[in-house]
Amino acid sequence: MRVAQIMIVAALALAGVAGVAAAAEIGRYAWSQTPDGLARLDTATGAVALCRSVDGTLECTGGVGASSPTDGEAGALPDTELGDLRRRLDRLESRNLELEALVARLEAQTNSPPAAGLTLPSEQEVDKMMGFFEGTLKRFRDMMKSLEEPNDRRGVPL
Repeated sequence: MRVAQIMIVAALALAGVAGVAAAAEIGRYAWSQTPDGLARLDTATGAVALCRSVDGTLECTGGVGASSPTDGEAGALPDTELGDLRRRLDRLESRNLELEALVARLEAQTNSPPAAGLTLPSEQEVDKMMGFFEGTLKRFRDMMKSLEEPNDRRGVPL
């Protein structure tokens, strides 16, 4: 941490007037020494720039992430890319409205009473179905018992 503060002070001394503006945001930038000069990391945006001392001032050229706009910097995008992003945003907002309407319809359907054509079976129909099911289970149980009993007519069980 102490080394980073010393590097910031050294960079500001080299920068002259440009360093005064950067001093207003001490802590926003992280500096690292590179063979070509200093690398400046903008901790707020993640942009990395390469800075060199030229004629007593510190000049920084954009690098990795430097072209990514932050809030309020949309003008840094080319018009075509900005237009593409706006069209994409419009499509996503439209799709979001469609999905919200679909969710509202589905929620209304699940909270509504069953359709008029659907009726519960009568008690006689339930008794008939239960009798059928009971008979099926009895036949299945009898089949299992017959398999458990030794059958001498066939010979020696395996």
